[in-house]
Amino acid sequence: MSTQDNNTVGIHTIAMDMGRLFMNDLYSDVVFLVEDQRLPAHRLVLAARCKYFRAMLYGDMAESKKHEIQLEVPLEAFKP
Repeated sequence: MSTQDNNTVGIHTIAMDMGRLFMNDLYSDVVFLVEDQRLPAHRLVLAARCKYFRAMLYGDMAESKKHEIQLEVPLEAFKP
């Protein structure tokens, strides 16, 4: 198997592993309260993928110190 094939397999495996974390309490370190739902999440993953969450979770915002964060957004915004 070539190095390129190994890289492709590795990337696919990482994507699958990350997918298993989606909406999963296991290892989550923050919970978003949206409408009537509790949505577990992972700060590091959100910060890596989105400037908004990077600022919220690792910046000077009050939310950076909270475990549960209320958001006034439609629940659909969190669904794939």
